[in-house]
Amino acid sequence: MSSNPTNSTDVFIPNFKTCDEVNEQCPVEAQMYGDYFTKSACIWFTLLYFTCFGTQMFYAWRSKAWSYGAWLGIGTVFEGMGYAARIVMCDDPWNFYAFLVQNLGLVLAPTFIAAAISIIFKHLIDWYGSEWSLFRPALLPWILVGSDMVSIIVQGTGGAVSSMASNKNGKEAKDLMDVGNGLLLGGTIFQVVNMVACGGIMLLYLWKRQQALGRFRSRLGSGGPQDSSKSSSGRGQYDFEATLKVYIWSLVVAYNLIIVRCIYRAVEMASGWGSDIMKTEAIFITFEGQMILTAVAVLTIFHPYVFFPVAGRGGIDRARRSVHSDIQELRPMN
Repeated sequence: MSSNPTNSTDVFIPNFKTCDEVNEQCPVEAQMYGDYFTKSACIWFTLLYFTCFGTQMFYAWRSKAWSYGAWLGIGTVFEGMGYAARIVMCDDPWNFYAFLVQNLGLVLAPTFIAAAISIIFKHLIDWYGSEWSLFRPALLPWILVGSDMVSIIVQGTGGAVSSMASNKNGKEAKDLMDVGNGLLLGGTIFQVVNMVACGGIMLLYLWKRQQALGRFRSRLGSGGPQDSSKSSSGRGQYDFEATLKVYIWSLVVAYNLIIVRCIYRAVEMASGWGSDIMKTEAIFITFEGQMILTAVAVLTIFHPYVFFPVAGRGGIDRARRSVHSDIQELRPMN
């Protein structure tokens, strides 16, 4: 829908409303990203995200970890859709609908992925003991995921407003862009603060638990059995705990990668639309693309189906009943 000025006094402003292809009036440099995306990178990210999604759905079906699978799956699909839309923009940078999908998808996806990790936090506290937690495990999803939802709503609104602004002209466009940018910046900063706070809750839980275990060991003294967890009767439990520790470290890695990405996004939004940071694709691929792809890959490879199977529906209760049954069988008969 590229148009010419209606008279000599009109000023043609290239935007998504006045341009639908790259030409003399609508050069790619006038678009807010300032250049074509690297198509091979967009294809690579799209394929990997949808591969991860397929693997996640298989694991979710086998593990019955539906809540975790849903949040992680939505985030992964949003990422895949975002980069698929960028593939379209490689051929037509002025495609408004592709811009809208990639903008909203890549903005919102990491928050859904962070919410999936928050679900696992609840199961970890349930497994290791809720007596050291600030909140009852049943409340944690409401608190942690609830705060993630606030971030999703604020950022989603900001992304939608910014997308509408890119289709306007003059003062209306600037006003909408400022509002959208402010919402995106506020939502991203809130997400960083929220994730740091959630991480702090887990670190406090770990500290309180370690303190309690330390006091318990000191009361036992040195006369008790050593390395009982590695005895033949405890070998299965020891192997499970070792595997679970690997899984916890994978969560730590993914969680921190998402925080790094959010800090980058906050800096990008603070710089404004069309800034040098936004126009530098190498920075985007490093701090947005690689951070989130690595986080999703880690969460897919180190899935609770393999590393924390009791996180599935009713899994922790079944595991406890199994342990109780084993103890009953080991008791000497009178």
